[in-house]
Amino acid sequence: MKSETGFYPGYEEVRMARGVASLAVLEAVANGESHGLFRGFRIDATRIRCGHTDAYVMRVELVVRLEGLLFDRAIAEILPLHSD
Repeated sequence: MKSETGFYPGYEEVRMARGVASLAVLEAVANGESHGLFRGFRIDATRIRCGHTDAYVMRVELVVRLEGLLFDRAIAEILPLHSD
């Protein structure tokens, strides 16, 4: 995907953005939301509160933009670890 400024993200940039996105999802599970920036990528993760869903599954909306353009969007379902 080419952005408005002509930047083509390479394999390493996409891989690093994927790592930032993974950490953002985990942080959103713990804190409700997370935001990150990396070389033109903006990563936003927000925990979704649904009253009718299973209490053991947390849903997080992940939105990745590259210089303002939508790059990827997903809903992640996370099973949180419980320490008993």
